[in-house]
Amino acid sequence: MDLREGLMYEEQPVQILDRKEQVLRSRTIPVVKVLWRSQIVKVATREPEAQMQAKYPYLFDSRVSTSLAIVAN
Repeated sequence: MDLREGLMYEEQPVQILDRKEQVLRSRTIPVVKVLWRSQIVKVATREPEAQMQAKYPYLFDSRVSTSLAIVAN
């Protein structure tokens, strides 16, 4: 756990649970469902895939994604 100034911490993503395309009126946005590590409960949210890939590239490593797909099923 990383403590930040003011005793705040940044939650880290554990794995990608799902991928899908969010269709808007004029465009389509690829999103991923991310499982986050939290102290109290497990939380999953949908986040833009490009943003998650830029910030957490290790989640998109082909070897990791394959093993996560097996674990998720």
